[in-house]
Amino acid sequence: GRGWACPVDGRFTYGQGWGAPRDRGARRHQGIDLLAPAGTPLVAVEDGRIGRRIGHDGGNAGIRVWVNGRSGTSYLYAHNRRNAVGAGQRVRRGELVAYVGATGNAAGGPPHLHFEVHPGGGGAVNADQLVRRWCR
Repeated sequence: GRGWACPVDGRFTYGQGWGAPRDRGARRHQGIDLLAPAGTPLVAVEDGRIGRRIGHDGGNAGIRVWVNGRSGTSYLYAHNRRNAVGAGQRVRRGELVAYVGATGNAAGGPPHLHFEVHPGGGGAVNADQLVRRWCR
């Protein structure tokens, strides 16, 4: 779709999508996993600003960054090796924000981006089709 970039700037394969069971079914997957080599660049999917919650969350997400898009939708990029932006920074669509890693509960597994879409800053929604459209 015009106006949005694929969050992974490089080759990747699709991993688990929306609703896959986690922790033996105790919770559900709230995003889509894009498996890519560690260090693959991750970019802003739309123009916006980097959120205040940044860096390692001490838990599941590991090193993460939020892009608060101009449209009002917020995007979570989790399990990053490292971030390339700071809180409050303005970013343009396609601009580098982080690098693929395996931090948080992805440690020991294949490096990947766990990507979530939160319209209006609310709860996550199923982004599988959106991401597949942006990443064609």
